[in-house]
Amino acid sequence: MLTKITRKKIDRELKKFPIDQKQSAIIAALQIIQTENSFLTDELIAFAADYLATVSYTHLTLPTIYSV
Repeated sequence: MLTKITRKKIDRELKKFPIDQKQSAIIAALQIIQTENSFLTDELIAFAADYLATVSYTHLTLPTIYSV
């Protein structure tokens, strides 16, 4: 589950992108979540995808491709 503080930080990142391109904030969102939790799990990645209203299976591969 994402905390209120984590959601606020992600919301700040979302403001940097056009409303129809929320998925562009996924890397920033995952970095925030990892910083807050010290790790990323499939469940946390799914929460991020859900919060950004994107498809979670796409984002499961991101941590293995990018240095989050």
